[in-house]
Amino acid sequence: MKIALFGATGQVGRELAKLLLAKEDCLKALVRDSGRIEAAKNLQLIEGDVLNAVAVEECIKGCDVVYILLGTRGNKATTVYSSGTINIVMAMEKFGVRRVICLSSAGVLGYDGGFFGRIVAPLTLWRPFRDKRRQLEILSVTALDWTIVRPTEIKDKPAGVLEVNYHKMGKPSISMKSLVQFLYDQIFAKDNIHKMPIIGD
Repeated sequence: MKIALFGATGQVGRELAKLLLAKEDCLKALVRDSGRIEAAKNLQLIEGDVLNAVAVEECIKGCDVVYILLGTRGNKATTVYSSGTINIVMAMEKFGVRRVICLSSAGVLGYDGGFFGRIVAPLTLWRPFRDKRRQLEILSVTALDWTIVRPTEIKDKPAGVLEVNYHKMGKPSISMKSLVQFLYDQIFAKDNIHKMPIIGD
């Protein structure tokens, strides 16, 4: 399996990369600074930006699966989610890659994140969440085999019993271990294609 990963230097991206490499998958990661990620067998680093269509194409070419784990910090205005996803979708269509797994957030639609989605996000994260909604809209109208994963608050805690919902949040948080395992499992799972699962443990 050859996998393209966007967002490999983020908190979730680092953990997912470790799991993918432990499974001996071949991983191509687009990073702005290759010094921020440790070299490893079966890991090909491509220096560049997700807003650069040429770099995105280089990362996706020859891959079977694409992970979009883009992230920003704070409440600054951004188009990295939407513009980056447009570049990824175009490259996937160009090279005939169909499977894409995208990390979003519970609360991105407001009603789907409990207190966080209704109160906290609109007050403190409304700018990035606005662009995450654009990202969701872009992916959801493509003919790709997409899954948009909406985790609840990611916490440093032992993995619990995973709960999957589709319309509103169940458990208010999720362990990193459960989140990364769920993301990995979507490579092979078919039941969440064209769905946006909300997950917590």
